[in-house]
Amino acid sequence: MLLQLAIRSIALIDRLEIAFGPGLNVLTGETGAGKSIVVGSLDFVLGGRADKDRIAGDALKGQVEALFDVSRQARVLALLEEMGLEAEDGLLPIQREIHRNGRSLCRVAGVTVPLAQLKRVTSLLVDLHGQHAHQSLLDPATHLGFLDGMGDAAHRARVQAVRAAHEAWSQAQRALTEASQGALERARREDMLRFQLDELDGAALREGEETELEQQRTVMRNAEKIREAVERAYAFVSGGVGEEGLSGLDALRAALEALASVARYGESYEHAHDQLAEAVYAIESVAEDIDGLRDAIEADPAALEGIEARLDLLGKLRRKYGATSREMIAYRERVREELDASEHGQARLEALERQEKALRATLLREAEALCDARHTLAVRFRAQVLEQLAQLGMAGARFDVRFAPPEPDRAPTADGMDRVEFLLSANAGEPLRPLARVASGGELSRIMLAFKCIEADSEGIPVLVFDEVDTGISGHMGQVVAEKMLQTARGRQVLCVTHLPQIAALADAQYLVEKSECDGRTRTSVRALDGPGRVEAVARLLGGGETAVAHARAMLSKRPPAGR
Repeated sequence: MLLQLAIRSIALIDRLEIAFGPGLNVLTGETGAGKSIVVGSLDFVLGGRADKDRIAGDALKGQVEALFDVSRQARVLALLEEMGLEAEDGLLPIQREIHRNGRSLCRVAGVTVPLAQLKRVTSLLVDLHGQHAHQSLLDPATHLGFLDGMGDAAHRARVQAVRAAHEAWSQAQRALTEASQGALERARREDMLRFQLDELDGAALREGEETELEQQRTVMRNAEKIREAVERAYAFVSGGVGEEGLSGLDALRAALEALASVARYGESYEHAHDQLAEAVYAIESVAEDIDGLRDAIEADPAALEGIEARLDLLGKLRRKYGATSREMIAYRERVREELDASEHGQARLEALERQEKALRATLLREAEALCDARHTLAVRFRAQVLEQLAQLGMAGARFDVRFAPPEPDRAPTADGMDRVEFLLSANAGEPLRPLARVASGGELSRIMLAFKCIEADSEGIPVLVFDEVDTGISGHMGQVVAEKMLQTARGRQVLCVTHLPQIAALADAQYLVEKSECDGRTRTSVRALDGPGRVEAVARLLGGGETAVAHARAMLSKRPPAGR
């Protein structure tokens, strides 16, 4: 039960506290007095839209606090325990404030919580029927939500299962679409990479090869010149072109022999002999190397042509893949890695296709189960609506829930595979027609009241709030609706903004919303009415005057005691 509503700096309200009691509580007052401010403040603290324009005057923030008695609300207490919160002595304060910068702050049991958590709690406490909410019945797109709202916890779990399955399938579908869109481009790039890899592998690259080939080409291009120089060098060393036909090496050997004959005459001769011997050995080695060079020098046009072709190939590859063999080899490794990754991408695409197919099947299975549950629920809901309408003066009415045929090959939405529309025949003998085409304003209000009563019974909501649910209702129907409201309030607390004197007269408590001006500022206030005050307020709803006052007294005298 809502025990108290405290409002600070909201719209025309500076500071206001309203204590509510059990049963039927009504708010009455002139049009524009501020009844919608009170209901809007309650909606705000329950988690409704936060609008900084709600803040009054020059205040820095607006604040609303609702105090609930949850001592008998097992579901609420269990949820609070799950959240690590506690309702001390069964009392649960819920507070919300809005700042000038648009920031909103929520507290449950004195603890700051995210808005989503606040809504989880308040959804178990209050069902608020806003002004003109009955107009939503004119839109068939809302009917499925109304039907699901009449289901029990198991039905709501099925609805959530479909939504979860649809979200999982949608994510898989998006991932598959993204992967598929890149598949063509990936295939084109794979073709290019494979061509490059084949070209590089076919070249059998070896690090440092260009330098070796360039050296070989230089030698081959200058073979004659090199041969001539080497031959001359060999001739000088061991070819016999010196004096008396001796080569340089022969002359050194002769000198070595001469020194050998005198080496025994002193260390200096021996030392000179040894040094010359080393020189002779070194030159003999050089002579062998030069002789080998003579054999290696060969003017081979075919070999030179092969080297030129190889260097030309390497030059073309360098322009495409890197400045050196090392860089080209590194590029080849990157190509190989990218191809491996691309092959993994194809495998991922195939895995995504399998996942999407499996999740679609899961969604279809969940949607079919929900469809069956909805058909079962519709039968019970139809009977409940007819029972409620009979209590609201529409005993001859007929009501039905029409399911549109499922569209073949159409994937279920987040709401499943069903499309429903409510049909009504308000009078005996008339055919069932879509609600939007046949229901008057008063009938819509009564149908919505019937829905809300059924929903509250289904969900066990302890507080119902109606903002002018009596729209379009007058005369005898006003009394019928008033008695229905009172009956509904015997099982729970009902807060109602009304212009109907019948509802005001039957209420367990009545509050007058007034607007006044003080010091040039307009302010809204709310006060609980006592006996004389209620007579005056009900008389005002009846149009005023002495006759209205007498009628109001008579109506209030017939009000049954609370709890009956």
